[in-house]
Amino acid sequence: MVIQWLKQTSKNARIAIAVVLLLVVIALIVIYRSSLPTSQIYANMGNRAERLSTLLSAESRWLAHPVSHYRLTVTYSGAMWAGPDDMECVQEVEIKDEQQINQFQNTCAKMDVYLQRYFASPLTVAGLFSKIDHDLTTLDSALWMQCYGVTMVEAAYDTDLGYLTSAVYTRVPVSPDNLGPETYNRLYGSSTSSSCLTNEPPIPPKITVGLTVLP
Repeated sequence: MVIQWLKQTSKNARIAIAVVLLLVVIALIVIYRSSLPTSQIYANMGNRAERLSTLLSAESRWLAHPVSHYRLTVTYSGAMWAGPDDMECVQEVEIKDEQQINQFQNTCAKMDVYLQRYFASPLTVAGLFSKIDHDLTTLDSALWMQCYGVTMVEAAYDTDLGYLTSAVYTRVPVSPDNLGPETYNRLYGSSTSSSCLTNEPPIPPKITVGLTVLP
């Protein structure tokens, strides 16, 4: 009966149902993470825990008053590779029910395949949330971090709607504070020796976001 009902339902209705289900799933994830004890999160994430909490609060604001139709402009800027010159590219799209329906420009498409890892996908508010979540919670290898540091994200969000407005990346030395005591002990224990390459990889580019609500 469910399959027959889906066949009889219009395409727009099916898209609307899919969007609602997606929002419900995201809301459940936010509620679950918010319910975890602060001490447990800190033990595994250290100073990144507070930034994750800020992200979850921003997601909650967006879910409380989601914008169904908007224009999104995302600018990536910085030394995207190990050169002295800064680079910049822009993606500008129209979004309806968290689906891209129009692209105004995408100068990031001409960037090297290696650099595509820096760009949000899908290019929506939800996609940007997912990127920041990933960058906050995903660690590089133990040796990589020991050599070059822990990648940290300082993100800012719109005070009313909650969408990402900017994200700046830095690297800080490995420590119990920056990784969380449990994670630090699991990765390093009492060993701190390492053999590193001389060329330090570039820091991910700064992200700047503009959003225009459309009728």
